[in-house]
Amino acid sequence: MSPGASAHWELAAPLSERQRDEVRELLTRTARRLGREALDEGRRRALERGDSAEHWCRRDAAGRLRGYAMVSPGAPPVVEACGGGVDAALRQALLARHGAVLWWVRARRPPRGRVERTLEVRQRRLPLAVAVTWPAGAVLRPFNPDRDVERWLRHNNQAFADHPEQGAWRADELRERLAEPWFDAAGFLVLDDGVEIRASCWTKVHDRATSPGRVGEIYAVSVDPRWRGRGLGRALVVAGTDTLHRQGVEAAVLFVDRDNVVARELYAGLGFDVVRTDVLVRIGTSPRPDDPPAT
Repeated sequence: MSPGASAHWELAAPLSERQRDEVRELLTRTARRLGREALDEGRRRALERGDSAEHWCRRDAAGRLRGYAMVSPGAPPVVEACGGGVDAALRQALLARHGAVLWWVRARRPPRGRVERTLEVRQRRLPLAVAVTWPAGAVLRPFNPDRDVERWLRHNNQAFADHPEQGAWRADELRERLAEPWFDAAGFLVLDDGVEIRASCWTKVHDRATSPGRVGEIYAVSVDPRWRGRGLGRALVVAGTDTLHRQGVEAAVLFVDRDNVVARELYAGLGFDVVRTDVLVRIGTSPRPDDPPAT
């Protein structure tokens, strides 16, 4: 790209290693400014792996990278821009190329279009100070990366069989997360009865550089379908927040689909309040036959 390309977004795929370094630096700078991740964790890993995707970049008159967006393959493609907003010029360029896109928006005022999915970001101060009990014969223990990978994958994929992202994990995807700098086996709890994993709660402590204070996340909570309705999800969330609090975490956050009424009621009952909503919006001139008019 030329130093004068300041008015337009340009497609830069595949990224060179120098461009990838520039994107990393922009993501870090933006995360520090926002106090949260600048790009979804899955797309950040896709960036590092060099997965198939479109990379759109915007530079200022001096050639410095000022904007970045990843467009993942799909019908229609899925877009997320660094910081979570929607840039009008990028929107125009993507619609000219694809006709329609699904766009993850983390802003107060999403653009017009059909909302395909809504995630609530919920948060509460720690500790919870809630008493829980465990079923006889089951032991709550840390995840063991040497012997729990296949067992946990079977458990997780059964628990999230209908989830668009969580229900089809592979061993390489799990091991990739286990290799993340933030991974701590002590914060990945499994409820084991000696035969199977009944439930689990995986927590994540956020980078101090991007999270004001000391923030931790309830990264994933799962309950085997055969053991639902017995309070295991609630007990695992409480246990997970206890592990975060012991690490000096001041507040816990989590993400939950707005359509998941049971989970939302569970989290609300534990004092997790909605602090942000992230929406997946369909934008474009090629609506599906059943799409209502944009509002």
